Formats: sequence, structure tokens, C-alpha cells
Amino acid sequence: MKKIITWAVKNEWIEKNPFVGFQLKFKRHERDFLQANELAAIEDHDFDNSMLQKVKDLFIFSCYTGLACIDVTALKPENIITNIDGTKWIRTSRAKTDTTVNVPLLKQALLILEHYITENEVMIRETIFPWISNQEVNRSLKIIAEVCNIKKHFTFHLARPPLLLR
Repeated sequence: MKKIITWAVKNEWIEKNPFVGFQLKFKRHERDFLQANELAAIEDHDFDNSMLQKVKDLFIFSCYTGLACIDVTALKPENIITNIDGTKWIRTSRAKTDTTVNVPLLKQALLILEHYITENEVMIRETIFPWISNQEVNRSLKIIAEVCNIKKHFTFHLARPPLLLR
């Protein structure tokens, strides 16, 4: 853009650079994360409502894998691989950056995964987890937070703590 504006000024298409003195401002925002007791409260609660239970499972799975909501809902059975030592991993590409990621599956994530892979629905929808709209996920997370007495602004981003805390 700078080159175009400079070119326009040189060709006298505009009198002066309209962006002289303009300074971009970047406000750094510290993202919140769940404490161990808050995560335990969510894990220990079983919801009667199937939508809340599915959102809870997606959220907990994301807590143990670090994957974003869109990446979790896009997982297919072929993204789950078994290493030569028998451990299971997720091999996929991030939707946002198209970066390849390899994530080891911890016990808690494996339990959730096995529950959804054994369902017959996987054959119908081709993905492991059901697709749930962003609006429904956010609405359900607010209810989950209220039921589990979590007083934070509860979004799916809370499942992905800063790298230093993982």
C-alpha cells in the first residue's frame, strides 16, 4: 500500500500521503485458561442434555490435544494413527494455517475418542465428532460454565492454554 500511495503522490494523482502520521496500535491481550480444579469440575459432570454432553466432550478433547474446535470437528478416522510403539497419535493439518500437526493422544482424549469412534454415526458423517455450529458451542459452553460454577468468560479458547503452561 505504501508503494501505491508514494506512486500516486509522485504522479500527482493525490496531493499528499493521507497516512502521514498514522500509527497502528496493537493491544496485547492475555488469554485466560482453566485451572486444574475447573477442568476437573467439567470432566466430573455428566450432562443429561446430549448437546451439552457433546460440547463438553469436544472441549475436554481439545484440552488434552491442544486442537482448535474446527480442527477437532474435522477429525476423520484416518487422522488417527498408531505409532510403532503402539501409542496413538493425531496427524492432521490445522484449518487456520494449513500447518501439519502431530499430537500424541493422552488417556483422557483416547477415552473420548473411543466413545465417538464406536458410534455408527461415524459411517454417516465421515468425521469422528459431530459438527456443531460455533453459535451452539458458545451457547452450550456458557451453560456448562454456569453449571460447573466457573466464573470466567468461557469460550473454546480456554481449552488451549498458553504454550508455557502445557
